[in-house]
Amino acid sequence: MNGEVVSDDADEVVVTHVRHREALRSAAKALEQSLESLADGLPSDFISIDVHGSLFALGEITGITTGEDIINEIFARFCIGK
Repeated sequence: MNGEVVSDDADEVVVTHVRHREALRSAAKALEQSLESLADGLPSDFISIDVHGSLFALGEITGITTGEDIINEIFARFCIGK
């Protein structure tokens, strides 16, 4: 398998890919930071940076955004242009 199944309870979501789990954790962390920034009264610019970070992390799961590590892995595994 490409990852491990993560679930402690039948009501939880099962995430089978390590990359997806890390992206979800990153998204959650960014959203938590945006809530802290909001509670601290920081300007909306700071809050939007964290929200954007969360969207980027979720985009790595949906394929809308691609992290540099994934691009490097693609080029390392495939011979392009030969």
